[in-house]
Parts: sequence; structure tokens; C-alpha cells
Amino acid sequence: MDSRIVIVGGGAAGLSAAGALKRRGLDSIVLDRNAQIGDVWTQRYDRLRLHTVYSSIAHYPLPRHYPKYPTKAQYAEYLREYARHFKLNIVAGCAVQCVGPTNDSPPSGWRVTSDCGEWQVPVVITVIAATGYRSGLPQLLDLPDALDEHGYPRFASGQPTSFPGLYFIGYTHSLRGHLYEANLDSRRLAEHVQTYLEES
Repeated sequence: MDSRIVIVGGGAAGLSAAGALKRRGLDSIVLDRNAQIGDVWTQRYDRLRLHTVYSSIAHYPLPRHYPKYPTKAQYAEYLREYARHFKLNIVAGCAVQCVGPTNDSPPSGWRVTSDCGEWQVPVVITVIAATGYRSGLPQLLDLPDALDEHGYPRFASGQPTSFPGLYFIGYTHSLRGHLYEANLDSRRLAEHVQTYLEES
């Protein structure tokens, strides 16, 4: 298990990043505060249907028997099946409290503190924040310069940042944009992470 990569958030963006990394032979640990994958969808209002055709995430399309606009329960099951298909390492029920650089100078990696333990150097070199829109990122990230005045990342989704080893994905405001971003940006992100780890 390559525990150098920690993904904070097990929604569509976090899983898509983990799946894209797995396709490149890189394992990650996905930390999610919910009891099981897909809970963020099952907790939404009852009549919810995805009204976008861009609902599949990286490298694993929605099942053919699904309707054009899946229900929230169908999409939650799709995310669970995605995690099973790629054999992703999910730590559910694990709320992350803080993400920040290690205390050495210059920082040699990242420190991730959660309800279920702490991950830090020498293992964690890369952190991918995928907690989504309205996620409380300012309270989570011990790195204020990475965020704008509204608490959103200053950096493009799936792209390297000025903080080596830190990436963001899935912070678009619209649902359609979020899922589209999760699919495409996670592929680019996986390429950047692989290059970064090879050069570290």
C-alpha cells in the first residue's frame, strides 16, 4: 500500500482521484467523515435526480441499465461500486480535523490529523483535498495562503499548487461542474501526482 498519498473526502471527486491514481499504479488512503461511501448522496432530499449527463467519474462509467438521470440512491450505489471496482482503501467514519505541512524546515511532507489517527512524514508526501463546495476548508487547512477571502482554493482543480504535494479537486459550485471536473481533472491530477512522486 502506497500510503504517501492521502485524499481528504470520499465523494465523487475524491473517489475519481483515487481511481485515476490506481490506474497509474498508485494507491492512496481516502478519508471520509461519513459512515459509508455514498452517504453524502443518500442524505439529500428524497426526489433528487442528477440532471446532467456528465455523471460518470474517471475510468468507470455509470451502469448501462441506469436511467439517463439517476436517482440519489442509484448514484450512491454507483460510488460504492466504483470503490469496490478499483479496490480503493477507504477509511469511513473518519473526520479530518486538520491538514498542514510538517514542522521541519523546509517542510518535507504533510501532516493529516483525524478522528481515527494521524498521518505524517515519512509516509505522507501528497495530500489531495476533495471535500467539496461548502466543506469548511478554512477550518480544515492549516495554510491560509492557499485559500481566497471566501475560503475557496486559489488554485485550479487538479493542477499543482505553490505548496509542493498539495492538490485540490471538486470545488466547483454547480453539481454539473463538480462531476465534470471530478472526471476530467482527476486524470490530470493523477499524472501530476505521479510525476511529483517520481521527482521527490
